[in-house]
Amino acid sequence: MINLVQNEKEYLILSTSFSVDGNKEKEKYRNLYYHIDAFVIEKNSVNNLVEWAKNSNLYGRDTKIPESIHFSKPYLREYPNSKAYDYIDMDYYGQTTWQTINGTLFNILLTSTAYSNEGKSYDKSVNESIEITLPNKWFIEQMKLKQTLNDGEWINPNGQVIFFDSTVKSCCVSQDNENSVLLANKNLFVEFLEKENLTLFWIMWGEKQVRNTDINYNEKDFLGIAEIQSISYCDGSKIIDEPIKIRFEEQD
Repeated sequence: MINLVQNEKEYLILSTSFSVDGNKEKEKYRNLYYHIDAFVIEKNSVNNLVEWAKNSNLYGRDTKIPESIHFSKPYLREYPNSKAYDYIDMDYYGQTTWQTINGTLFNILLTSTAYSNEGKSYDKSVNESIEITLPNKWFIEQMKLKQTLNDGEWINPNGQVIFFDSTVKSCCVSQDNENSVLLANKNLFVEFLEKENLTLFWIMWGEKQVRNTDINYNEKDFLGIAEIQSISYCDGSKIIDEPIKIRFEEQD
């Protein structure tokens, strides 16, 4: 789910969320929702991370895991080096940096942030509504990246694409998705992390339920929600998946 291969290149999903529905023409149909975020952590803290995750409820971010909030005030091209972005570059506005999860001793960094614009304001930098996921400012600075003429596409000094949002039509890989998806060139990104003695890990949480479109539907008929969570992490270029945990929350 987090490792993609296209045009003989490997990519890692760093941030996305999506929903999968069954046959909506039926009165009752299945719905699945998934949310995935990638973080980086020091290699020597991976075992502590795994133990923490085994004993934590990751569903719905109950553990106060760092998350990005869309920003829209600065223009897209003012990210991340401008006085306008500097003004919102703080946790209060959902722009995260290295931080410690409550109750742990290890530091983690969310790999992404996001920009959105309805395209109907005085901002003429976009022609239509846009929602785009961007790499965290820390990576842009440390890897000396710059944005190309394609919105959301970031290259290193050698001109190699490191990050891009595959849902933006102008990017190098195009996929149909209702939500933005930040992808990273696996080989180049993992190579950088290895040099920094860092590694990637992913937190996935979601839910499974049966939806009912019957006009006479009563809340007492609700079957409940199956809460899903898991983590994965990189061991070099290999991805290790921990077992998926499912907890069923019944309707009272």
